[in-house]
Amino acid sequence: MMSGGGSQIWRRRSGTAWIRAGLIIFIVFFIWLQLNFLSFSGSTSIYSDVNDSNAAILSMVPAVLHKFLSPKPRNFSHLGINGSYGNAVNKYMPNISEIKRSIAQYNFQQTVYNENIFGPLQSDSVVIIIQIHDRITYLRHLIVSLAQARGISQALLVFSHDYYDEEMNSLVQSVDFCKVIQIFYPYSIQTHPNEFPGEDPGDCPRDMKREQALSTMCNNALYPDLYGHYREAKFTQTKHHWWWKANRVFNQLEVTKKSYRPICFFGRRSLRC
Repeated sequence: MMSGGGSQIWRRRSGTAWIRAGLIIFIVFFIWLQLNFLSFSGSTSIYSDVNDSNAAILSMVPAVLHKFLSPKPRNFSHLGINGSYGNAVNKYMPNISEIKRSIAQYNFQQTVYNENIFGPLQSDSVVIIIQIHDRITYLRHLIVSLAQARGISQALLVFSHDYYDEEMNSLVQSVDFCKVIQIFYPYSIQTHPNEFPGEDPGDCPRDMKREQALSTMCNNALYPDLYGHYREAKFTQTKHHWWWKANRVFNQLEVTKKSYRPICFFGRRSLRC
């Protein structure tokens, strides 16, 4: 009798355990289903908002210029909020050696695009120099704005890059409303990621005190800036690039050197000639 009663109790407990296990599995599955549904709904809403925003922008731009605002679908998910590439995991990027070779070739050839259409640069032609990094969305809108400027067909646009990317190159080379030339800053962080002028492992940290820097003998320990900070490659690159492009345009580009035509530097908030 005792044996039979124990067996019945064991069966009840076993059955209860299976019921509880089944209930837990059901709850977990239900929660997982809800989370995936919400995620799908959220992403659908995001894509819908993006499409609406793009449609609104395109409606304000002449149809002939829409081609400059149409990114390749495969790269859409890799763009950051500010229009930069961020971590484009699936996007092919050539290695540093290939980038250096391509940069050297571009700088050597000095190809002026569309010269066969608009003719050689005249003495009164305006040269506009634009310094760009990796924000391709901003670049698209800038090109659209320039395309609508009065007299732009007589100008020469000089795009000075400190980030090498094939899609940005294709975008610049697709400009068909004036003459265009590309120059590439050869001492960028992209081409020198672990050495000056990039970020050297031996660099002094930005906020390190001068006394501590001297004791550790990190790079540039003797020369913090006026505020006691040490060099940050991502910020100093902008200044180095600016001076390099100015020297490149005034002294090295065959199409612009030793000329007295107006030369304008296009900045973030201004155009200085």
